[in-house]
Amino acid sequence: MFLKNQERYLNDYYSRHSGQKYRESDSKDWGMSDKKFDQMEAETKRYGKAPKGYVRSDEKIKENVCEVLWQHPEVDASDVEVSVEKGCVVLKGTAMSRFEKKMMESLIEQVLGVEDVVNLLTLATPMKDLNEEQLS
Repeated sequence: MFLKNQERYLNDYYSRHSGQKYRESDSKDWGMSDKKFDQMEAETKRYGKAPKGYVRSDEKIKENVCEVLWQHPEVDASDVEVSVEKGCVVLKGTAMSRFEKKMMESLIEQVLGVEDVVNLLTLATPMKDLNEEQLS
């Protein structure tokens, strides 16, 4: 099973990076262990390091944050205000649920250049005001 998954991965890897098809003899030549394969897979999913002194501008970070919130199907950011200062993103406004509030924060943390997220969002309908009929 592992070898079939490995071959499937390598076919995909080869086609993306060299345009060639994986040959079974390649893995034998590599003498690749499970650990080495996992390491290779992890290396293809990381970002490099920015040049010395490079910092993304707050305007670019804000634009990317707004696009991420706008494009996600489970987030309604129509009542959310976004501000960025020195890579720190501040959210103000209201979210429809705790899930949505946490989802926004989680999405923003993944944007390149974001150093921290201050989530000041409040819930549109606080849980204490809901009665049992509304919850069921």
